[in-house]
Amino acid sequence: MIETVDAVIIGAGPAGAAAAASLRELGIASVLLDERPEAGGNIYRGALGGAFARSMSLGKDYASGAAWLREAISSGLDVRPSSAVSRIDADVVSYDSGGTIRRLRTRHLVLATGAIERAMPLPGWTLPGVMGVGAAQLLMKQSGLVPDGRYVLCGNGPLLLLLAKQLIDLGALPAAIVETGRRTPIRTAFSHGPALLEHRASVAKGLGFLAAIRQAGIPVYRDARSIRVEGDARVRAIRFTSAGQAHELAVDLVLCHEGIVPNIQLSLTLGCAHDWDDAQASFRPRVDAWGETSRPGTFAIGDCAGILGAAAAPHSGRLAALAIASALDRLRPAQRDQLASLERRHLLSERRFRHFLDDAYRPALSAQSPIADEVVVCRCERIAANEVRAAVRDGARGPAQAKVFTRCGMGPCQGRVCGPAVTRIIAEETGQSREEIGNYHPRFPLKPMVLAELATAPDEEADHADAA
Repeated sequence: MIETVDAVIIGAGPAGAAAAASLRELGIASVLLDERPEAGGNIYRGALGGAFARSMSLGKDYASGAAWLREAISSGLDVRPSSAVSRIDADVVSYDSGGTIRRLRTRHLVLATGAIERAMPLPGWTLPGVMGVGAAQLLMKQSGLVPDGRYVLCGNGPLLLLLAKQLIDLGALPAAIVETGRRTPIRTAFSHGPALLEHRASVAKGLGFLAAIRQAGIPVYRDARSIRVEGDARVRAIRFTSAGQAHELAVDLVLCHEGIVPNIQLSLTLGCAHDWDDAQASFRPRVDAWGETSRPGTFAIGDCAGILGAAAAPHSGRLAALAIASALDRLRPAQRDQLASLERRHLLSERRFRHFLDDAYRPALSAQSPIADEVVVCRCERIAANEVRAAVRDGARGPAQAKVFTRCGMGPCQGRVCGPAVTRIIAEETGQSREEIGNYHPRFPLKPMVLAELATAPDEEADHADAA
C-alpha cells in the first residue's frame, strides 16, 4: 500500500530537520528520510548517540548543534532512519527500509542531502592509509576513533583546521600539516571587512584554531606542491615541495581535504538544472529564492544547493517549508513573506561570510593543478587520468562519452567521486568551460541494492488502484 503525505524530505541534517520542524509547526505532514541509522547529517553525526553526543570535547558549535537537533527530533517529527531512497517517479518516492521497499506519494519533495568531501586525486591517493579529513572526523564523532601513529593533514579549508584543533584537544597531534592553499593576501581579507566584522566570533574561532596549531608546535608547510603519497601495501611517506624546498615525511596515515561540494546525485538524477559555481569550483542545482529547483515542487536546501555551512542550513529549510505551506494554502503570501524576511537576513549574512571563506580557501590541487597522467581518477573502475585524456583525443566531448570509451564513472558511485575530475580533465583538453562540459547523469538506484530488496517493491498496478 502506498502512503500519502504533504512533503517528503530526504536528509535529516540541520536543513532537513529544520524544514520538517517548520512544516510540523504549520500543521503540515511530512516524512523525514535518512539512509543513516540516526539523524544529524555529516555535521552532527553521532549527535543522538555517538561518543561525544553530550560532550564539549568537539567544541561548542558541535555541542550546541547536537542539542538543537535532539530537541527538534524529539518534538514529534516523523523521522525514518536507515531509509535509503531507491527511486523517485513523478510524485512517488520509493525507499528501502530494513530490506523492504516502501513508497510515499507526495506533492512536495525536499532534497537536503548535504555535501560530500571534494575528491583530491594525487599520486598515491588510492593507497591504504589515505583517507579524507571528513571521513576521519565522522569516525571520531560516531565511534570516538582518533588517528594512531604518525599522520599528517594535507590540503586546506576550515574543516581541516577544525579537525586539527579537535585532535589536539583529544591528545592525538598530527605530525605536520601540509598546506596546499596559497596564503590569502591581506587585501583580500580587507575586501571582506564588513562580513568579517559581522562574524567576528567566527573569525576569532578560526584564529583560535591557528593559535592552537602553533602552540602545539605542529610544523606547517605552506604552499605545498608536487605532492606524492608513497608506499607499497600501505602508506609509508609523503613527498612534496614547499617554499622551493623538497620534503619527505615518514607517515602511517595521510588525511586529505580541500573543501566540500554539494551532494547533487539526487538532483542530477531528477533532471534538475545545474549551474557551475566558479567561486566554489563545483556544480550546484539552480534554485529560486525559496529553494525550489527547475523541477516544480522539488526543493534543494542546505549545502546540497550550494555550500553555506551548518549555520545557514536551518534558514534555507524554513524558507522551503514556508513556500510549501503557501502552495498548500496554509499561509497567505503576505504571511509567508513576513515570516521569510528574518530567514533571508540570516542567509544573506552567512552568504557574505562564505564569500570570504571561498576566497581564502580556494582548492588548489583538486580543482586547479593538472592531474598527473598516472593518477587513478575513477577508483571504482581503476581508470587513470591519461585514459580519460586519450578518450578525449578519440572524440569524447563529455562525461557520458568518456564513460562509454573508458568505463570511467560506470562503477557503484556513478561518478560521485570521479565526476568533478573527469569534467575538469575534459575541459582542460578541449578548452571548454566546465559548465559547457557538464556532469555525469546518474540513474536510480544511486547505490547498490540486492535483488531480494527489489523483489519486495509493491506492485505498481496495486499502487495505482490505491491512488484511485
